[in-house]
Amino acid sequence: DSRCLLIKSNSDKSWSYSYKKYFRAKKGDKFSFNVSVKLQGDKLSAYAGVIAFDESKDAVSWTYISEEFDTTEEWVTMERAFIISDEISFIMFKVSGNGVGEYRFDDISFSKK
Repeated sequence: DSRCLLIKSNSDKSWSYSYKKYFRAKKGDKFSFNVSVKLQGDKLSAYAGVIAFDESKDAVSWTYISEEFDTTEEWVTMERAFIISDEISFIMFKVSGNGVGEYRFDDISFSKK
C-alpha cells in the first residue's frame, strides 16, 4: 500500500484525478489500461476510464470509457482494451470515485496498441 495512489475523501460528492497527458486518438485506434483498486469505506464506488476531447481539447465525453469498482476491502485488478469508435482527437486517462473513505490505485498502465 505504501507506493500506491491514495485518495482520502471526506465528502460524499464525486471526485476525479486525471493523468494530465493528452493522447492523440482517431477512429480505429486501439488502447488499453490496467489498474488495481482497493476501497475502504461504506458505499464507495471507484471508476477508471477515459475522457474524450475534440481537436481544440474541449471535452466531448467525460465518461467515454468507464469501468466501475464497487466497495471492496481486497485488491481487484481491471484490464480493459478498447477501440476508438467516434470521431475524437484526444483522450486522457482518469480515476474517479464517490463516497467517504479511502481509495487506493496501484499498478496503473495505459497504452496504445
